[in-house]
Amino acid sequence: MVRETATIEAASFSRLDVYEQCAHRGYWQYCKKIPEPDRGLPHKRCPINPTTKQREWHNDRGTRLHDSMDKYIRGVLDTYDVELKDFDIEMTNLRSAFEKGMVYTEQMWCYKDDWIPTVWNDWDHTNMRIKLDAFQAIEGTRDDPFEAIAIDLKSGKKFGNEVKHATQLQLYALGAFKKYPNLETCHTEIWYSDFDDLKMVTYRRDQALRNQPDWDKRIEVMLSDTIFEARASEHNCKYCPYKHKEDGGTGHCETPYRYQQQARSPSPAGTTQAKPGSRSRAG
Repeated sequence: MVRETATIEAASFSRLDVYEQCAHRGYWQYCKKIPEPDRGLPHKRCPINPTTKQREWHNDRGTRLHDSMDKYIRGVLDTYDVELKDFDIEMTNLRSAFEKGMVYTEQMWCYKDDWIPTVWNDWDHTNMRIKLDAFQAIEGTRDDPFEAIAIDLKSGKKFGNEVKHATQLQLYALGAFKKYPNLETCHTEIWYSDFDDLKMVTYRRDQALRNQPDWDKRIEVMLSDTIFEARASEHNCKYCPYKHKEDGGTGHCETPYRYQQQARSPSPAGTTQAKPGSRSRAG
């Protein structure tokens, strides 16, 4: 039986992202534990699985790619999903390092108050959870590294998410230094499977710890909230699973905002809409 709670019990990067977009959605998702509505069949904008030739939801595709990466690195499979071919060198190196006992995959790092590491199933005391796809020790050992790499695979869009992903790398670095007291250098990486691109940011311990006050404030705001004010907007309400049933949601959200009824404001006279500029492949 799903246990409802009066407040959000623990933070994570994804929970903070949802909560800060709309606290009311966070209430339904993390306090009331309301499941999202059945998605039905994938629509025409969903990607096509190169093996089955069938469309699949983006989340299902992400799960498939992450599972393939994990099993290849651990030696469970001798090949990986064709959509990961751009990271052949990186995954081959991780597989070799795993065989030498230098790599963890599918990590869930948990922390109590004051960023004290705890076990993954310490449900009553965990304040923050950090999930990453791979962690490799470069110097030292896997359980006591001096230099390491924290890795996250992204199967979704890159452009428009640069700031959010950079913030996620900050969190990985902070979590790594809190978990490993002798760690001196942490290289954080995001692998963009759809863009043949790898973004890396390197942190020293002092650099990562400077970000702790900002994370502490964000976590405290979310975990202490008992009001969960709605932040209605066209974007938030359009993609919210708890929107009105007429719009395809569960109908739990009582806000009167209806994104389908909002008319776009015309541009002021004499102005034109800016066209998107070109983007570099560089991370």
